[in-house]
Amino acid sequence: MTPLTFLTTRMRPRPGHASSSAAIRVAFAGGRKLSWQVVRLAAVQGHAVVVAKYDGLAEFLRRQRGVHLQVTFEQLATTVPGGLPPSAYRHRAWWANEANGRHVHARAWLNAGWVVSGIDLAGQVVTFQRSGT
Repeated sequence: MTPLTFLTTRMRPRPGHASSSAAIRVAFAGGRKLSWQVVRLAAVQGHAVVVAKYDGLAEFLRRQRGVHLQVTFEQLATTVPGGLPPSAYRHRAWWANEANGRHVHARAWLNAGWVVSGIDLAGQVVTFQRSGT
């Protein structure tokens, strides 16, 4: 197992932002760069393993039966360390079925074989449908 090395770097602020600097933590494992936002460590049988933040969500969806699934945000929040981010409660775009880009949460449900087919932000309910159905 390749050990993780954590580095903290300083970044210049974006134009228009008040802060003079911001820190970002990056994890490296075997030469592969991993975002700190999706990395946590778990002890599994005495070994440290990297677990992505949304792995619990993907596993929850893999265990589901049927073609359609309606789930509350509260139920999904229990599958994600720290719960769902505020943007999940406010922005429909967070629920987009985006396989490419930086939305690792969308890849979690897509890789588990599901797509979001409906979202009710006011009622805090999401409807998933099995991919290819």
